[in-house]
Amino acid sequence: MTRASPDFITFTGIDERTSLGRLTELSARYPIEWGVLMDPGRQGKDPRFPSTEALADILTSELRLAGHLCGNHADGVRNGELARASFDLSRFGRIQINSHKVSVAEAARFGRRIGRRCILPCGGDRFPESNAVDWLHDLSGGRGRETAHWPPHPGRLAGYAGGIGPDNAGQIVAAIAADGPYWIDMETRIRRDDWLDLDQCERVCVAVYGA
Repeated sequence: MTRASPDFITFTGIDERTSLGRLTELSARYPIEWGVLMDPGRQGKDPRFPSTEALADILTSELRLAGHLCGNHADGVRNGELARASFDLSRFGRIQINSHKVSVAEAARFGRRIGRRCILPCGGDRFPESNAVDWLHDLSGGRGRETAHWPPHPGRLAGYAGGIGPDNAGQIVAAIAADGPYWIDMETRIRRDDWLDLDQCERVCVAVYGA
């Protein structure tokens, strides 16, 4: 039997202008995981990557968070040590490694070292068989490109991303037609002028879960 809605939604890209109070209010109404993008070369320079100061405020909140490691941070996982950073990974419930170069073994080893479940991106017609990590099917990579075909649910927690936003979230959930635990992730289509737009996030939640 297909599920009517995902177990939770990941909205990726908390930024300098994001109201933590509004995030808390939305989280009280809907099952949300907030993705925080991190890359030492882009932190505080790209709207999607909050500054060190903003990141510190985010980490003191009680929000459900996932850390998304990009650039040198992802390379640090691959090399066996995370690039130097001024944040506490233990605050994140899950760690997503935004690199197709990091192997399952490397990600799983890193996850065991920090005591957190790791997420890896994947493509193809089916999810990989390994359950050592959580898999996010993502052919878009944060570019807002819609995915034409969604792979069948693998029978364990899995994620779906690619061009999802407030105007199509309901239809995509129906198209995914998952029969087990899953989440949907989005980044580009919930932004205005590249800043996170919480009105758009709320529209997604209403489309998926109802008002």
